[in-house]
Amino acid sequence: MSDFTAAKFTGITDNPEIIVNQYIKSINTLVITEQTKFDFKKFFKLSEVTYDIDLANEFNSKIDPSKLVITEAYKFEMDKVKEVIRKYDVKDKTGTGLIFVAENLNKTAKIRELLCLFF
Repeated sequence: MSDFTAAKFTGITDNPEIIVNQYIKSINTLVITEQTKFDFKKFFKLSEVTYDIDLANEFNSKIDPSKLVITEAYKFEMDKVKEVIRKYDVKDKTGTGLIFVAENLNKTAKIRELLCLFF
């Protein structure tokens, strides 16, 4: 559900390898295990929702931890979002898909920015 491959973490003191190998995967799993908190079915007025986090987790697992944490705020343009979305092969799928593209998890500014794009 969440793609962090273009994201940066600002002001984070946690070990970047733990972020990549545990935290990011846990974020994606949380959306499935706590569906009452993240009720996409109700929010989008759908009769059925199928969760498939495998591809996002696969891409996220390839993040280079040494490039993940930075000291300044970080932003990217919509072209970067489109680039991230293009990686997803959804040709055999039907319906509406949703992926959150993380931009900057900024502990210093205490903001978390996510962009989302429907495809």
